[in-house]
Amino acid sequence: MFRPRLKVLPGKVSGVVELSLQQELSDFMEQIEICNKKTSREKCVRLEESAGDSDSCPHKLSETLFAIWEKYRNRLQKQILHSKLIEIGDFLLECKHCYLAETHCYSLALCEISSTNIFSITDGLQLEKEFFASGLDSPLSLLTGRALLGVVGCRCETLCESKAPIDASTICSVMKLLKFLQIFMQYVLQVPEVFWLVYNATVLMYGLCRMLMMNEHSAKAVEFLIWSCTCMEQSYPLLGVGFLSWRSTLYLAVCQCYIECEMHNNAEEFARRGLDKVHQLHEVEKSNGSANIEKAGKTFRMAAFKLGLIIFRRAVFTKRKKQKVTMRAKKVPLKDMAEQLWPRTQTERLLSDMFSGNTARFLAVLETLTIPRRRVLNVLPPSGPPEDKEVWTELFFAAVHLLNNKSEGIFLELGALEIGALNDDLVYKGCNGVSVSSLMKLIELLYSYHEWEHFHTVALKTRDVLRLTGTHSNHVVILDILIIMAPERETKGSTEPKNSHQSMMGKSRTVENAQEFRLEDRGEKLVEALHRTVSHAVSEIDSDIVIDATLSLWRAVEREYLNVTWGAKLTEMQELVLAALEAIHCVFSWRDLAYIDPVLTSVVALYFGLALEASAMNSSISMSRGYHVKACKLVSAALKDFQEIDKPFKTHVTLISDQTVSGRETIKDLHLVLVEAYYRISVKLAHLPPEPAVSGTARFRRDCRTGGLDQQLPLVLPRTMSELRWECGSCHLRRAIVCLADAAELMKTGAVADARTLMEDVVGLMRQGQQMETRLNRDESNCVSDNVVPPPPTLINRSASSATFLPAAWIKSELVAWYQLFARSAEGNMVKARFSDYHFPGTGVMPAMTAGW
Repeated sequence: MFRPRLKVLPGKVSGVVELSLQQELSDFMEQIEICNKKTSREKCVRLEESAGDSDSCPHKLSETLFAIWEKYRNRLQKQILHSKLIEIGDFLLECKHCYLAETHCYSLALCEISSTNIFSITDGLQLEKEFFASGLDSPLSLLTGRALLGVVGCRCETLCESKAPIDASTICSVMKLLKFLQIFMQYVLQVPEVFWLVYNATVLMYGLCRMLMMNEHSAKAVEFLIWSCTCMEQSYPLLGVGFLSWRSTLYLAVCQCYIECEMHNNAEEFARRGLDKVHQLHEVEKSNGSANIEKAGKTFRMAAFKLGLIIFRRAVFTKRKKQKVTMRAKKVPLKDMAEQLWPRTQTERLLSDMFSGNTARFLAVLETLTIPRRRVLNVLPPSGPPEDKEVWTELFFAAVHLLNNKSEGIFLELGALEIGALNDDLVYKGCNGVSVSSLMKLIELLYSYHEWEHFHTVALKTRDVLRLTGTHSNHVVILDILIIMAPERETKGSTEPKNSHQSMMGKSRTVENAQEFRLEDRGEKLVEALHRTVSHAVSEIDSDIVIDATLSLWRAVEREYLNVTWGAKLTEMQELVLAALEAIHCVFSWRDLAYIDPVLTSVVALYFGLALEASAMNSSISMSRGYHVKACKLVSAALKDFQEIDKPFKTHVTLISDQTVSGRETIKDLHLVLVEAYYRISVKLAHLPPEPAVSGTARFRRDCRTGGLDQQLPLVLPRTMSELRWECGSCHLRRAIVCLADAAELMKTGAVADARTLMEDVVGLMRQGQQMETRLNRDESNCVSDNVVPPPPTLINRSASSATFLPAAWIKSELVAWYQLFARSAEGNMVKARFSDYHFPGTGVMPAMTAGW
């Protein structure tokens, strides 16, 4: 984004005060940098650890910044104070401290001008009346514009960083942001000198629209993307060569929205319109004799190439449909054309006419074959009329030929494969090479379209070359998974269709094999491949392929799980099921799937824990202890996933065994099952005899080093019954479950009297828990307090380790400048919150009340 140098109105300023302010702000920025370094070094920084020994915890940063502004707000000129607010707000936004940037910088600057909520503005006249009463010519108005975009940027960054799938409320928030940006851009377009505000607004609008497109809401995004293109074209400074690359990105985004909405005609028309704009700018630059025309040659060529891809994507199909005649010539099989010179088919002739260089033609083939939001490991190839299937086959035929730019083959001496090359550089130079990422995309498309003959040839040779080079381990892992998941290569003696066009029709046997993944056939190879994926900890990897392969393995394990007889000596199938469950759990933990589907991850952990518990029945004491410890850690981690998700289970709920109950009831039942399994296994672990000098551990044929269970799950577990009861605290339900499991273990040893006493305690604890729930669920949200002391908040949600409260209504005659929340655990003699109790997430932060600033 553009951040022009801040200009200060001429006049006398208090230099000493301003220098003092700058020094304090510099110290504050150093604290932010220290906090960011600590967060980047440690993936998960506990607030309890950082709050006591440093000044970099959230509440300290909030207090420090608020104290600085309160100290200097009446000692500096209004514009100087606003410029510092915007400067620190931009810094905080870059450092991902969106909440501080919005509440302690941008909002404070805006409330001095107007107290109106920016998202309640409906038109440009209201925007001008509230925030730009003096027009856009004054420096203070420019700061106001930056503050408005800063608030939107903070909201946009917060939405984009959220791991949970977006729901209806999130979409509503995105639409409010987009509509405000539309009104803002319409107003600032009146002054050409503030073109950078228009540009920054288009960047924010594109980010929000991209989030909508990624979540299958392209129909909502296309209107605002077209608006961004129009505003770029209406601003004369933004029509220059320097902004051509960004303008072409917006054109392509609009075309992509049309394609995802299956409006291919509109996509082609808009691409041609954008291409005309590029050609017009090129002619203008040539006629003016611009000195930068040679330097901008790459920009013009890449913009024309990317828009030409959209045109080719539509033209290659429409041209084939127009050639329907009564007498069609007999088609020559594609295999017979393999030795002919390029171009050999209609598709290849069109490629030669529109693009120069094999790299550009190869990318055009990939773009045409790519279907939006289609996962690689899908069951069936895409459907379409015979003409389209014929074009698809010719495109794959052309792509494989483009790889063979040497007579001895593409992979004997790397051939067309360009290790470490970028597509843009290859297209600009008119090269004939292919980058590794493009080749991987072709292999994924071959799998998706079930072109098995080409897939096995290209995938196996590519894997061999990448292994020889020793680079691109992420691509090697994906190739291993794809080769394992693909049907086995047919032998030469099998009957093949003479015409390769028939391969797109698919065979019932191939489709049937792709639909069902059998654990006994390829399960062991897939488990080893998934373990390698997690152990290598590859960052740049196609997560969709890994997750889909893991889900296929999970479906196979789920089918075999009920057929396996647990409790006896471990058989080969039981070991395979255990290894598969461990691999599935490691992949889910590695990719944080609990934020997307917490039910599925919890079910996998529960299955794995129950399998370990059953395997420990006939094992030695040391082995049994190892199995129980691992099972206890698994279920404990699943319970932690339930407690740490902010918006649980509203958007993506996986129902178990096709139950007809509602999703919320399923969540409650699953949570109760996990709690019961955790304490039952813990009680069994506590009743085991004392461990020997060297305790046994669960032995598997495979182990997951990085991202495995030992690094992700808690190491300290309750060892005795007294520790278990202390862990339950005041939760009557958990105490009842522990007593019930303890009674079951006592019955095995013959202590019937003790077991009977524990059962009576269970009945009493359940009654007390029911009475407690009745008191906690009272609705006191309508109570309004006018006392001097604020009333206690209302409990909204409660779990074993977290609680959500809603502040109660409080009538206060005086204005409030800020507010702060404190909380502590209700343990021991001290049950009141103090000013030092800010260790819980969300406490200690000082949001400023705009009315009292």
